[in-house]
Amino acid sequence: MALPDIKIRFGVDSEPAVRGVNRVNQSLVRTQRAARNAAFQVSDLAAQISDDPSVMRAMGQQLPPWLGGLGSLWAAGCAAAALIAWLR
Repeated sequence: MALPDIKIRFGVDSEPAVRGVNRVNQSLVRTQRAARNAAFQVSDLAAQISDDPSVMRAMGQQLPPWLGGLGSLWAAGCAAAALIAWLR
C-alpha cells in the first residue's frame, strides 16, 4: 500500500493569508500612532492644567486633536466641543 501524494501550493493558497496579515499589521501601526498621539495630548493637558486651573479651557484645546485622530465624525464633534469650551 503506497502513501498518497501530498501537493502543497504555496503561491496560490497563501495569498489571502498574507493579505490578511498585512491588513492586521497596518491596523496595528495606525493604533500605535494613535496611542502615541494620545499620550502626547494627555501630557500636554496635564502641563496646561498645572499652569492654568481652567480645566474646560485646557480640555477644549487638547481634546480635539486627540479625538480627531479617531475619524472625521469625531473631528466634527471635537470642533463643536472646542467651540463650546471657548464660549464658556
